[in-house]
Amino acid sequence: MQPTDASAPATDAAPRRAGLGLGVASWIAGVSLLALLPLLVFSAYSVQRAISEQQAQAVAALQRRAEASAAAIAHQIDGVFAALRAMAQAGAVRRGDMAATYEIAARVAQVDPRIVGISIVDAAGRQPFNTLRPLGTVLPTPDAELLGLQRPVLEQGRQVISPMVTGEVSGQRVVGVGMPLDMGPAGTYVLRAVVRLDAIGTWLNEQAWPADWTAAVLDQRRLIIARSRDAGRYIGQKATASLQAGLDSGEPLFESRT
Repeated sequence: MQPTDASAPATDAAPRRAGLGLGVASWIAGVSLLALLPLLVFSAYSVQRAISEQQAQAVAALQRRAEASAAAIAHQIDGVFAALRAMAQAGAVRRGDMAATYEIAARVAQVDPRIVGISIVDAAGRQPFNTLRPLGTVLPTPDAELLGLQRPVLEQGRQVISPMVTGEVSGQRVVGVGMPLDMGPAGTYVLRAVVRLDAIGTWLNEQAWPADWTAAVLDQRRLIIARSRDAGRYIGQKATASLQAGLDSGEPLFESRT
């Protein structure tokens, strides 16, 4: 008869107890992790939501700046028209006194930093004067495009704003504004003022644009006439394809490269 090993049952029971202990520990860890997962997901969602809200706030702030900048530029252009309307009401102008009208226009252009020069043009393109030249100087006839732009002024009595043009007298790239001028016995003309592009750039940059964003002003041809940075490099260039596509979409807010 073999002696009985009294320790054998105890030895077999030890692994079972160890295995049971490991299983319970693993189960407890698993339950703890499962309990933690919703918190992790919620935390990740909260962070993403906070980032999205910050981005939305930043975009909304930029939109407000863009609207404020557009309103400021429109206000300045309205101010140029107001100066021309005041000039048109002068008695000497309404009497058709060309020399006195020239003197009034020259004073307005001299004191208004927005204006490069003031001129009047008839339906045939003849310019009796331009304040950039002495009265009596023979002046060039505007090209067909410029004459076309002033047609609504003469035919419909409208105020107009031109796209960016090169002034036939100044030689500078400018934006022109025009309105009807009744000089009584001297006839009806287009009263024109040319506005400095650098003035438009100054109005644009009155807003504090973030360093990594670019604001630009486009004319009717979608040429850049003012830009918040690197203006000298981009003035006169066509807007990027993505920006034009965004404008074509009709959406008030879109993402593009300027």
